[in-house]
Amino acid sequence: MEMKLAYFIDASASYQEMIRQQMQQLGFEVRSFVSVSECLRATEKKPDLILLSQQLKNNEKGIDYLRQVQHKNKNVPVVMLSNEGDVYTGSEALKMGAMDYIEKNGAVLVRLRTAIDNIPAFIKREKRKKLLRWLVLLVIIALIGLALLMSGTI
Repeated sequence: MEMKLAYFIDASASYQEMIRQQMQQLGFEVRSFVSVSECLRATEKKPDLILLSQQLKNNEKGIDYLRQVQHKNKNVPVVMLSNEGDVYTGSEALKMGAMDYIEKNGAVLVRLRTAIDNIPAFIKREKRKKLLRWLVLLVIIALIGLALLMSGTI
C-alpha cells in the first residue's frame, strides 16, 4: 500500500518529528516545513493532507496564510493546529475552509486520527458545496434571462 503524503508547517523541529512519527503509523509520509513560503515552493507530488500550525516562526500566524495554502493545493484538506484553544481563531479557520482546528494538547493525536478518518466525508461535502454554488449561479443567470425576456429587453 502506497503511503499518503502530508505537508506539515510548524516552527518546532521537535514537534514536527513527533507528528511525523505518529502520522507514519497512520499511513502518511510527512514532509515538514518551517515556513509557509517554503511549503508553497514545494513542487513534488500534491499532498493528501496539510497540517498548518497557527504559531509559526517570526510570530507569524498560520490563519493569515490559510487561503494561500488552499489556493496552491486545491481540494486538499487543511487541518489547523494551535498551542491555544482560541475559539475565535478556530471558528474563523473553519469558516475559511479548514477541515478542522485542533489544539496541541494531550488529545492532539486522537483528534488527528479522527480528522484523517473524516477526510473522505470532508472532500465529498466540499464537492457538494461547490456544485451547489454552480447551481445557484445558473439559477440566477436563468432568472435574469427570464426577467429580461419578460420585460422585452431581449
